[in-house]
Amino acid sequence: KIGVASTLIGVCRDSIKHPIYQDGYEICEYEKSFSALGTPLSFKLLRQLNAISKKYDIIHFHSPCLLSLLASFLIKDKPYIVTYHADITTLPFVYMFYKFFERLFLKRASAIIVTSPQYLETSAPLKKFKDKTRVITIGVEFQNTVIKDFNVLPKNSDLQLPENFFLFLGANRNYKGLDTIANVALK
Repeated sequence: KIGVASTLIGVCRDSIKHPIYQDGYEICEYEKSFSALGTPLSFKLLRQLNAISKKYDIIHFHSPCLLSLLASFLIKDKPYIVTYHADITTLPFVYMFYKFFERLFLKRASAIIVTSPQYLETSAPLKKFKDKTRVITIGVEFQNTVIKDFNVLPKNSDLQLPENFFLFLGANRNYKGLDTIANVALK
């Protein structure tokens, strides 16, 4: 809508005909070849990544993600930004090898985004990159939000929602703090 072309690239279980266009975005999914460290990887995507990247001015990676890390080394001469979601803390042996490449990945990034000021202050891997790290929060600012009364249940449903509840869409990862959100939201 604002004149920026965006393509979302990912890995899926089965090969799909692409690209798909949805809500103004081009979506390209590549068939998964295998998984490593909980990340699906695609040989086809990795082979084509440099050619794909030539269509764009900037690349946006999410981290930690083994696919993002590998992709950043395969794409030539393109600036990229990183949305950094979490430090790797649950696999210390694996992280001993990963952190060297992570440092190069973050060093080469044009900018790094984190989702809270607290995270920027407490993340060990980001300490060397504070000068190019920016905080962009995710969530809803209630003072600027119009809340509409709506019913998410079909009219003939017997299910009753509690007065306090929240809806989460995504992978339940320990670093996302869903237990904390639940405790705060449901008090």
